[in-house]
Amino acid sequence: MSNLTTLKPFKKGKDPRRNTTGENKGSGWFKTGIVKFMKQKAKDGEKYEDKYFKAAGLRAITKSDILVKEINERIDGKVKDKIDIDVPNISLILNKFK
Repeated sequence: MSNLTTLKPFKKGKDPRRNTTGENKGSGWFKTGIVKFMKQKAKDGEKYEDKYFKAAGLRAITKSDILVKEINERIDGKVKDKIDIDVPNISLILNKFK
């Protein structure tokens, strides 16, 4: 609990103590952390993203892995589902709404 004698009101305008973004201090997106980590180089000099894609390729060949799918969806976005709405008499239906 804060000491009431040391509390100071915010200054008008910009005050560095005021949180204007709505995020907690140090918070960030999970995707940003993954991308930042992938760009780093490992001890052997190879980037982690290169290592990941090699390992993911091998894993996809041998097993179906949920973690690989999850990381790919977070980086590239989910694959859109294509819905086929082939209606034989679409003109008849559309004319009813005019």
